[in-house]
Amino acid sequence: MKVLVADDDIIVRKLLNKLLSSWGYQVVLAADGDEAWKVLNDSDPPQIAVLDWVMSGKTGIEICAECQKAGLSVYRILLTAKEKDEEMMYALDQGAHDFKSKPIKPEILKSRLAVGKRLVEAIQDTMRAERLAAVGSLVAGVAHHFNNLNLPVLMYASSILKKTDLDTKTRKKVEKIEKAAIEAGDLTEKLMSIASNKHQKKELADLNHLTNDAIEINSITFDKDEISVRTDLKSIPKVLIDINDIRHVVVNLLGNACHALIASPEKKIIIKTGMENNQLYLQVTDTGCGIAANKLQKIFSPFYSEKGEFAEPESPFYKVKGVGIGLYASKNIATDHGGDITVKSQVGHGSTFTLWLPVA
Repeated sequence: MKVLVADDDIIVRKLLNKLLSSWGYQVVLAADGDEAWKVLNDSDPPQIAVLDWVMSGKTGIEICAECQKAGLSVYRILLTAKEKDEEMMYALDQGAHDFKSKPIKPEILKSRLAVGKRLVEAIQDTMRAERLAAVGSLVAGVAHHFNNLNLPVLMYASSILKKTDLDTKTRKKVEKIEKAAIEAGDLTEKLMSIASNKHQKKELADLNHLTNDAIEINSITFDKDEISVRTDLKSIPKVLIDINDIRHVVVNLLGNACHALIASPEKKIIIKTGMENNQLYLQVTDTGCGIAANKLQKIFSPFYSEKGEFAEPESPFYKVKGVGIGLYASKNIATDHGGDITVKSQVGHGSTFTLWLPVA
């Protein structure tokens, strides 16, 4: 968890940085109150702030008050030489969540930070649950209306394919339209089942066949973006899965790999399947931008994204649509099957996402 330490005494800053880093926190330092306020208004602000009451620029108490007024959800701990009860009550009234008099005992500060971390995580979990509930209701409505719009597409495509005078090129194009409409129907049905918590429908299936389906679904993107795709699909036993669910996962992994290649000079995706330690795996490797180590765990969180509105305007991902649900849903699907999704990545050298599934 990221923690801001703001104090105009360089010795105190260095001491707190050393302590908090040793406790596993990602520390951001600020030499005065004005710098601290900028950090708290950053696009990825710390979740906890340790603030000196009296420092140059904005004081710690002023920052607490402004955070409270602006609705910034950062847990605020004030450090000060003040120790009177009325001063502590004033600090809490102004927006501080905790108050610690100097000199600082490391074990006490560690405990206070642990309390703050638990509260922040509990609030985040509650917010995620509320947002997911809202999304579930929205998804059910959108999926229902989309099905109504998709039905005529499927009907007309099927009707055209019944004609005997279609040339081969046109027939192949209409077959793609029909297949896409069927896939869209399956996807909306799945979205509706997620929203209503329906059980999965599992059956024995060929993971390689399903992978080829997902490649075909993404083929237009591969061709348009001139992405080279290589497969290494080993002979593996069938696996007990919800076919639509796992197809959705593979399509999502391939789509993310395409996005990672947007600004890469070498556009390659390698797809492998195999078996290891009594588990089947499907591996998607790209030669794209890679993911920073401190973001690897965040990517599976709901609503975490670095695409679209969440990206910097100058980023190549600014125009890519993304709301931060894909990997979250995919990992949940994998764990519901008794499996998992793991990732290895290096900035500038690409990423490898691996879907693991237990052997039936």
